[in-house]
Amino acid sequence: MNKRALQWISGIIILLLVLILGWREWARRDLEKEQELPAQNMIQAEYPEKIVYLSTIPDLLPDLQQDCSTRNGTFNSCGTSCAPDAEICTDSCAYTCELTPEPDHPAEATPIIWETYSFPKTKFTLRYPKNILDHTEENGALLLSHAVPYDHQDPCDFQGGAPDLKNLTDFEVRFELFEKDLKTIVTEKEGPSFVQEYLGTGQMKTSPGFIDPYTIGTLKGSQVTMGVENCGLYHYYFPLSDGKTLFVERSFITMMRDETMRKKVQNLPNVFLPEKEENWFKAILQTFQQKREE
Repeated sequence: MNKRALQWISGIIILLLVLILGWREWARRDLEKEQELPAQNMIQAEYPEKIVYLSTIPDLLPDLQQDCSTRNGTFNSCGTSCAPDAEICTDSCAYTCELTPEPDHPAEATPIIWETYSFPKTKFTLRYPKNILDHTEENGALLLSHAVPYDHQDPCDFQGGAPDLKNLTDFEVRFELFEKDLKTIVTEKEGPSFVQEYLGTGQMKTSPGFIDPYTIGTLKGSQVTMGVENCGLYHYYFPLSDGKTLFVERSFITMMRDETMRKKVQNLPNVFLPEKEENWFKAILQTFQQKREE
């Protein structure tokens, strides 16, 4: 290879190196420019329910989280970029700020009025917020519930043909005290085969996710989970002294267990989100006690 050819090759190599270095510098400056953009300029779309940000660059997280915080929202690192009312949308993870719309006239906090319920023919009582929950007494049982107006199809109507529901029930619990022992009540509620397999020794066997120990306040017992496709019930069994048993039936809140359905209803006025439903359940159950002798 002659000297002239070597000079040409060297020149081409130097030119390529200059171009590569120049492109890398341009890319670095472009990235820095994007990272220096204020969060307000990184908004792709705004809806009453959420803000969708343009970038998913991890280095921008603190700025976007701060922006969301100033809006009193909840930052979601893998939210949906779809419009709330979109019928068709190719979804992908996006940085979003989930917002809770403020009412036009925020109401003052309602004082909670606690009512005491006495189980028939026993000395046991339970307290509940009577101005928060609807309450019904039937056949010696206390039924507590809460619902908000919302027209929708019954998500647990697997056969079809059921009428649409006018309300979303977001809390439904039944409390019943039996003057029977644990084995008798479990047999009545779950059937003999269940008792033979899980209550052979007189104590409920544990099967994680199906039968789990459950302790709250002075109560110690078991939680039995029964459901399919987010529809079902929790059964709670608490053996008491003198052969009595407290039985509690708590309904699944199906609309809150499915992420797609939950997004449609989570901003309804006065709706109970799962955390609030569970907090009320525990708060009420903790009040169960035996009357003191006068």
